[in-house]
Amino acid sequence: MTERCWVDGIEGGYVPADDRGLNLSDGAFETLRVRDGLAACFSLHQARLEAGLGCLGFHSPGSLATDALCSAITWLRNADSSASGILRVTVTRGSGPRGYKIPATSTARIVSRFCPTPSVVADPARVGIAPIHYSSQPHFQGAKLLARVEQVLGTSWAQEHGYDDIIMTSDQGEWVSSGSGNIFLRIDKTLYTPTIFDRGIAGTRRQLILSRLAEASGYSTLISSCNEVTAEAADEAFLCNAVLGIRSIKTINEREFPSTEAASALYSGIHDWDDVGPRG
Repeated sequence: MTERCWVDGIEGGYVPADDRGLNLSDGAFETLRVRDGLAACFSLHQARLEAGLGCLGFHSPGSLATDALCSAITWLRNADSSASGILRVTVTRGSGPRGYKIPATSTARIVSRFCPTPSVVADPARVGIAPIHYSSQPHFQGAKLLARVEQVLGTSWAQEHGYDDIIMTSDQGEWVSSGSGNIFLRIDKTLYTPTIFDRGIAGTRRQLILSRLAEASGYSTLISSCNEVTAEAADEAFLCNAVLGIRSIKTINEREFPSTEAASALYSGIHDWDDVGPRG
């Protein structure tokens, strides 16, 4: 199946010029891994989309999140019940007048885009530490909102300097995430991952590792401050997201990480195909 998109169920539809998501980044989105028309980690994506819409003040964010994800998956299945690839589901506040003020009445817009499964990235990543910092906003608490300009600029910097990915930091230099996902550092049998509270995205695969996958694979976890000092003590580093699953990190700047022990152990379970939401 080739790339396809839907706007409120209309295939190939257009987002109008007065859409608040387009003009003001007034919305949230999820990127789901799909296999045979089923979306992995459905409940984790639903919960994060609900949290994002909730912090933006959308009405009935839980129902809207569920409806948006289920609708997008249904549109995809109707086109090809065996579709496998990446499905992005975006929910915006919909059309509105000029200005920041939220309209008294508005109709949320659902935009979904399907892309075929990308080529597998097998090689461990070469990662740099970006000079672009995340700004602090505790109100968002890890939600995946539309405004991603920091990652756009950080990823551009990585490309210019020959890196596969980047470490995004706070303005105090504490590590937050990679440009494409969350990061973990392994020290012996403990997996460390940065705190996601006032900046960055709390990834679904990060949550899966923290909630049960690490323990099932024989590792403990610790959410804590991470930086270059932590990395110096680490035996291994890897990143995770819904598209790649897990990718080992070969180097961060000049620091090498030859081990892929934990990444290999976690890889087979990183997409939860038991949690796929409605099947009908």
